[in-house]
Amino acid sequence: MLGSVPAAVAATVARTSIARTRPGLSPAVAGLIRMSSSTPSSAPGAAEPRPGFGPDGFSPRAADRVRTFDPRGSVFAEFTALANAHSAVNLGQGFPNLPLPGFLTEAAEKAVGAGTMMQQYARSQGHMRLVQALAKYYEPRIGISICPTTEIITTVGASEAISSMMQALINPGEEVIMMEPFFDIYPATIRLAGGVPKYVALRPSTTDSTTPGAGHTAADWKLDFEELESQITSKTRMLIVNTPHNPIGKIFNREELERLADIAKRHDLLVLSDEVYEAIGYNDAPEPMQSIAALPGMKERTITVGSAGKTFSVTGWKIGWAIAPAHIIHSILMVHQFMPFTVVTPLQEAVATSFEHVMSEEGSRYFGELCDTMAGKRDRLLEILRGVGMTAYSPHGSYFILADVRSLAGRVPAEADPLGDPYAFCHWMTREIGVTAIPTGNFYSPEHRHLAQGFIRFCFCKTDDMIEQAGERLQRLVSM
Repeated sequence: MLGSVPAAVAATVARTSIARTRPGLSPAVAGLIRMSSSTPSSAPGAAEPRPGFGPDGFSPRAADRVRTFDPRGSVFAEFTALANAHSAVNLGQGFPNLPLPGFLTEAAEKAVGAGTMMQQYARSQGHMRLVQALAKYYEPRIGISICPTTEIITTVGASEAISSMMQALINPGEEVIMMEPFFDIYPATIRLAGGVPKYVALRPSTTDSTTPGAGHTAADWKLDFEELESQITSKTRMLIVNTPHNPIGKIFNREELERLADIAKRHDLLVLSDEVYEAIGYNDAPEPMQSIAALPGMKERTITVGSAGKTFSVTGWKIGWAIAPAHIIHSILMVHQFMPFTVVTPLQEAVATSFEHVMSEEGSRYFGELCDTMAGKRDRLLEILRGVGMTAYSPHGSYFILADVRSLAGRVPAEADPLGDPYAFCHWMTREIGVTAIPTGNFYSPEHRHLAQGFIRFCFCKTDDMIEQAGERLQRLVSM
């Protein structure tokens, strides 16, 4: 089936081909999943190959590097389409549907109407007003001095910051270590750069995660530092730290960050600190959000990534940034200038004025109010999930809840398979319950995918009505 594809790529594709239909699923369920995930289930001949596509789901002209991915696309797009097809309440993909505060919409409207020059190319490294605002915002939060003109670059969302960074800093064959579960863009961008992803799993320290209860939190998930260090070789180039963590909601405490920093310095590693959810932290976190770049000897080796989409709940604006020493930012710029070249000028202006607003006395309450609002939604969804028998981990940051559905075994039909790969459960829950969550199997490497068994991710940055509607539908799990 993979024909002329090199053996290494063929092996990756073979692993990916079972990424969402694990061995052991009944043939009927596996077939249903394949049909509904490749094209809409209502489409005539949904399981038939499309004209011009090969049997592996790719064009015969596709480059080998593209064949390392699932031809059906991301799990987020797949389950959003499935939710739409079944009119399900979509608590899967992490985009807010809440009303925007007036200062954001006013900033965008003003920037779009500001005249001809505001609609032209911005400075490739970043619109000046925005990089100046970012430096002013981050200096006290991270605790380091930042030069706005040399140590910041704006990008097409945090995703492009990560992608350009990998192209700029990772040579073919060099290794990047990340923690599982991970945001799925990490291994993809590493492979596209010719790098080698390596994985170390975060694991819950609680003795029984399958018993529903109110005591489980994101802080239960721990990293084995000895295991992490054992993965480092002479080819290891970078370590990825994601705090607050997606999908767990864990905020790494100072001791954990200090141990990670010690490892990075002893092995001369770069650190990608993905902090896109840094503005969304809750008062019950054991420690407030801290940045690894603030620790001694870490500014010079850390690239801090942020996102206006997460900070201001405007994911469609696709404005991100990276903060790092000037020589690293220059390397990222060398890639960025030949990809998007620049980022939408009026939206950079709008983000800049929004940062200026929240740093003013008038807007200083914005982030506190945002966190209070999200905390209320978090607590309500936790109550719902625990009430129907799931083990839900209370996040200390971000707007995701990780839930373990293995406690539902024996109450739901066998096809839901709560003890197995979460893909089957999420597919069943969307079709039969009318609520969509994201299976976490795609946040693990193939060799560690078994660690995802039973775990699914819910998003609570939604309207109260939407959360309550999901709660009403999930009550069906109680009566089964």
